[in-house]
This record gives sequence, structure tokens and C-alpha cells, in this order.
Amino acid sequence: LSCTEPSAPLASGGLQEAPGAGGSPAAMALADAKKALRDINEAMHGAGEKNIDSQAAKKHPDTQPELQSHIPAISLASQPAQDPMALGDLCTLLDPREDTLAESLAAQAKASEMMIRTCEQAEEQIAFLYAYRGLSVAVPQPREEHKKELYTAALAVLEPVVKQLHDLHDFCARAIAVLCAEMSDMLTCKNNGQGWGDERVWRVALLLDKLLIMDGLKSMKASINNDFAYYKRCQQHCADPNQSAQARVNQQMAMMELYTFIANHGSVITSTTESVLKVKQGTLTAVHVVAEVLRHCVSSYAHVTSDKAPPGASPYVTPRDRHTLLRVIPLAIILLGGEAGGVKDVIEESDKVGKELRIKASFTQAMEILTATPVVPLFGDMQHVCYNTLKLASWFATILQPRRDVPDWVQPADMQEALAVKYNKKYEVRYYLDKVR
Repeated sequence: LSCTEPSAPLASGGLQEAPGAGGSPAAMALADAKKALRDINEAMHGAGEKNIDSQAAKKHPDTQPELQSHIPAISLASQPAQDPMALGDLCTLLDPREDTLAESLAAQAKASEMMIRTCEQAEEQIAFLYAYRGLSVAVPQPREEHKKELYTAALAVLEPVVKQLHDLHDFCARAIAVLCAEMSDMLTCKNNGQGWGDERVWRVALLLDKLLIMDGLKSMKASINNDFAYYKRCQQHCADPNQSAQARVNQQMAMMELYTFIANHGSVITSTTESVLKVKQGTLTAVHVVAEVLRHCVSSYAHVTSDKAPPGASPYVTPRDRHTLLRVIPLAIILLGGEAGGVKDVIEESDKVGKELRIKASFTQAMEILTATPVVPLFGDMQHVCYNTLKLASWFATILQPRRDVPDWVQPADMQEALAVKYNKKYEVRYYLDKVR
């Protein structure tokens, strides 16, 4: 690494090959790392003046304000030229052997690119779900003599929509696989004595947030279930009599799998929980990664909401990232385990894993944050109650409620009137006008 100053942004020109490296494996791995970094840079900033390589080549000054923070949870309209990887992440990979550093850097850069692209693709699926409007309600009640024609026309209209739903189902499965692969790689790094860095933990939190948003929007859109049910009815009336039995069985199996995905609320989060809890490397499990994500989100939110910190001491986080923290905190809690006994030991630090993770203080602070801010924007004008995420855990009623970690009201509609008035002041903009001015 060759940097002019400690805080210099990482660019492709900042990586220098060793003299006389030639075609050695280390040089080839380093070249792969450079290419991966350039691909991530172009994906995040695009080609042209905002590209880091273009800035370095044309010596354009970076006009972004200098942001000093221990976390990278920063979202600006114009991204600062600090990404795609934080220098702190690279420091965790330093090793006396040059080939190990180059290979580790190349592997992590490729994994980072996959995480970033998965989040970008998730944005497209989220936009599709948010903008979804029911189609079957516009179809008139068919008469017997025109039923075949009407169902054929409706089938042609609904087929592209059902294909998009199939794509959504397949994408959620791929995104969960990418998340599990990233967690497995993080556990491998920890077994090798390497750290993770806040940037890598934040990327895991972002992908978890995308999965939660897709699950929430899918559950809110009742028109998706109605359209799919009408599509199956049209398909039955317009079935091809010459279709083979095997093709018919395969089609029915695909429809049943998609129906299970659409009809069940929380199906994405349930699949994520089941897959994440299976991740294991040696003596370490995914709970070690999840605990770090929870600790990171809680500490980041605590710094953001602290008014006692001097200017510049706490990170600047936009409302979008602040809402991400609030949505990921309950999701990280339910990912701490699948069995009530194991989760209780982790929370109370009563077993070996719990004493190793030391998550009790962060958990207590997390529950206080959720009690203070129970409702958070999901996407657009859609709202999300944080406790609804906790209720997806099978041990919610046996662990959290007896411990009084959650209030008597789980839904804001169940609040007493006086308490509801107090909470409303936290969400109405008129109470913040003086602070804004």
C-alpha cells in the first residue's frame, strides 16, 4: 500500500506492485484486486468525473466535506471519493507475506462487489413491489359464453406479472445465499485471526435491511395474492390439453412454491433466519457475525441521537441510514438463535458463547431504542412497526415478554391515549421546527 497520507482514499493507483514481481501469483492476485476495485468504483460512482480514477488522472480536487467518523454509515446525494473499501478494512488484512495480503484483498474485493450489486438489484425489486397495483379487480365478471375469451385475455395480461413474482422469489433466494456466503467468509477470517472492519459489517446490515423491506412490502400488498389467485383460475380454464403429465406436475409444483412464498407473511425473513443459523465455520457460528451487526447498529444509533457530543465527534447519518439502523436492530435480535434456551443464554451471557459475545449491554440498549422509536418508515409512505419483526421469532412470547423487554403494547394502536399523545410528539414535524431553524 502506497498512500500519501493516512486518510488518503483508496484508489487503484494506491496499490503498488513489488519490483520484479513479474507474473508471480502475488502479482496476478494483486491485479485481480485492482480490477475488482475499479469495477466496484464504477458501479458506485459511474464512469466520468466522479470516478476515482478520473479524479486521480485529471487531478480534480475532492470538494466533499471531510467526514471524520468511526463508522461508514454515511449516505450523501453525491458520494465522497472514499469508497469502495475503507482503509481500516485493508489494515485488518495486513500480513508479512505479500501473497497472503494480495489474495485476501482480491477475495474480499470480489465479495464486496457481490454484496453491493445484490443491494442494487434489491432496490429494483423493492421498486416493483412498492409500485405494484392490483390488476384482477379490473376484470369484469365473465358470462358463461364469453368466459373462455375473457380468461385467455386476462392470462396474457397477468403472465408478465407472475413472471416478475417468480423473479422476486428467485432473487430473494440468491440474496440469502450471498448473505450466508459473506457471513461464512467473515467467520473464516476470524478463525485466521483477521478482523472484519466496520465497512464490512455495515454491508451485511444493508443487505439484511433490503430483505426486510422486500418482505414487508410483499406482506402489505394484498393485491398480489388476489392477482395470483385469479391467474391460477385463468390457467385452469385455459390449460393445454396436449400438455404432458410431467410438465403439468412441474408447473403445479412451481405454482405451489410461489404461492407459499407470496401468501405467508414474513416468508423472506423466515427463510433468512433458517439459512443464517446454519452458517458455521469451526467453532464459530453466524451468531458471532449477527452479534457484531447488532453492536454496530446500536452504537451507531446511540452516537447519532446523542446531543452531548461536540461537533464533528459523532458521525453524520442521513434519515435513510438512521431508519436502516432501526429496522436492522430487531432483525439482528431474532437472528441471535432459533431456540429459546440458546437465545436466553446469549442474551444473559450465561454460557460460553454468551460470555464470548458479551451482547447483554447492547441488547438492553437495543430494546430501549425500540421502545423509544417503535414505528419507522419502511419504504416511501409505508410504515413498519419494529416489534412486528420481533414477533417473527418463535421465542418472542417465552423470552422477551416474560423479561419485560417489550412494553404491554406491541402495536401502537394499543397504547393508552396519554401515552399515544406523548409518542406522537416524536413524529410530528412541528415539534422539531425550532431545532431545524
